[in-house]
Amino acid sequence: MAPSAQDRAALRSRRRAGRGSRRARLFKLLGVAGLAGVVATGAVVARDTRRRQQLTPDQVRARLQERHAALSAEREG
Repeated sequence: MAPSAQDRAALRSRRRAGRGSRRARLFKLLGVAGLAGVVATGAVVARDTRRRQQLTPDQVRARLQERHAALSAEREG
């Protein structure tokens, strides 16, 4: 006995729903991954900001002068 037109339509509808749910899962996964990336970036920026705020201006100046001297020596040598 062949399936009726109504049965075929119901089957096609179920297949389409399956595709949509896979696509929805993919977008949800991408959204969660993107959110995790944003959170991780924020944590790195916050940590870097805390480190920078702990240094006095004289310490920052000394570190910059050390970097400059090292790069100058590297270019010359």
